[in-house]
Amino acid sequence: MTRDRYRAMSATTERRTELHTIMLAEVRSRMDGFIANLPADVQANGSAMMEAAYLKIAELGNGSIFNFFAADGISDGNFLRYCDDAIKGNIN
Repeated sequence: MTRDRYRAMSATTERRTELHTIMLAEVRSRMDGFIANLPADVQANGSAMMEAAYLKIAELGNGSIFNFFAADGISDGNFLRYCDDAIKGNIN
């Protein structure tokens, strides 16, 4: 998601709610892509880790979701590190 789109959608309460839903869908899609590319013998563990991260991410505010998970340009490595940080409670 681009910063301009994020800012435009943050203008009203209704749009912020919609934005939250859109960003979580983007996060879930990215997580599903990682899981799909894992070897079959570790997919269950990877899926459990991503689900734990997703549950924590879903509780975050829009700003944190955007900055750590949904902004364009977040590398795969950083995304995975941020997922780990979310699980550990290091992202508020």
